[in-house]
Amino acid sequence: MLTAIRLQEAQYRRIIETAEEGIWLLDPEEKTLFANQKMAQFLSLNGIDMQQAILWDCLSPDSDMEGTRAYLASLRQGKKMSRDLKWVRQDSKVLWMFANGTPIFDEMGQYAGTLCMLTDVTARKQSEEALKLAKQKAEVANQAKSEFLANMSHELRTPLNGILGYAQILKRSQNLTSKERNGINIIHQCGSHLLTLINDVLDLSKIEARKLELIPAALHLPSLLQSVVGMCKIKAEGKGIEFIYQPSSRLPEGVEADEKRLRQVLINLLDNAIKFTDSGSVTLCVEVLKQSDIQVSLLFQVIDTGSGVAKADLTKLFGAFEQVGSQK
Repeated sequence: MLTAIRLQEAQYRRIIETAEEGIWLLDPEEKTLFANQKMAQFLSLNGIDMQQAILWDCLSPDSDMEGTRAYLASLRQGKKMSRDLKWVRQDSKVLWMFANGTPIFDEMGQYAGTLCMLTDVTARKQSEEALKLAKQKAEVANQAKSEFLANMSHELRTPLNGILGYAQILKRSQNLTSKERNGINIIHQCGSHLLTLINDVLDLSKIEARKLELIPAALHLPSLLQSVVGMCKIKAEGKGIEFIYQPSSRLPEGVEADEKRLRQVLINLLDNAIKFTDSGSVTLCVEVLKQSDIQVSLLFQVIDTGSGVAKADLTKLFGAFEQVGSQK
């Protein structure tokens, strides 16, 4: 019987000694009552030194002493505790330990020590820190890019506005030949298109900086929609496809909205639909979902007979520099 008990004890000790976690039993003064080989390895101590070790003597002052004291204080109050602790050994090596502690009480209910199971999570912490640093660098680089785009856009708009202004003045001249007037019109059209592209870049930098603001104002909704339809219909007919406009009969005339942004969104959606539709039609539907005396909810739908987007490509829709569809 005694032999069986000793054999069982030897097996338990073998399991404890070969465990991948550090096992450290401390008395109320944080002196070692027992520690396995892995714990000695964590602290770079030999077996004898480990068995005589005091917690605080094993740690450099650069360790998270405050966190460790708070951790042990909670254990003394009878709470089981699990948390990451930053320990710096006396040889200056930094260890991040996941400490899972259980308080031990004697028969009188007095605190008798702590049993800690410790796992080295240094590699995980280093990866988290590297990821955090990379994210910070990316955010700084992104901010620098946004500021550069904004500054570049402002710098380009100044001379371009001068070109457009003088082109408009020249268009009023009565002494131009037909060829000269046509050339000035082309200059004005190209300049206007370039200004639109620059404004789009400026909008992008504002969006990335989270500074894009909507400026709602009173507008005549049917007129805005008709102007959008007029521009897009010409593009659709140029490709030989039909453009269909289906407004709700309950469409309000006067609304408050950001006219520039609403126009921009609708034109971008319709342009994209026309671009990827080679035959058939592109349809703009405007429906009234809810309407009260002071508020209206509208649903804008752009429907086309193009090839559509494959399910496998749906995750790419909002990725930077990603395009799905047949045209590249």
